Amino acid sequence: MTDLVFVYGTLKKGYSNHQLLKLAELQSGGTTPGIMLNLGAFPAIIEGRARVFGELYKVTPEILASLDRLEGHPHFYERKLKEIFIDSDTVINAWCYFLSKGAQEYYQEVCEVIETGIWDKKRL
Repeated sequence: MTDLVFVYGTLKKGYSNHQLLKLAELQSGGTTPGIMLNLGAFPAIIEGRARVFGELYKVTPEILASLDRLEGHPHFYERKLKEIFIDSDTVINAWCYFLSKGAQEYYQEVCEVIETGIWDKKRL
């Protein structure tokens, strides 16, 4: 069995945690509704109407479990099934990690919004 997961930060190709996806299959790029926050070394997203850009991967249950551990699911990040827009004609459902309600109470007040919805630590 495989699942689809949408990543938008350090799990993207070329970033520090991408090694967890080395056996996963890249499906495409895409976007999902949300607001991206800069937490310093990594981003988070919360519910919102802006767009977050990222990559879509096909993962095994074992890979998904390792992502859950990295993301602190469900305490720090919460994995949610969300609509991912591949292009104007293609929308699919995939797992995506959102900042948990408890973590939002702290971070939302002390971090900046990344208006572009693109995590690019090299530019930040």
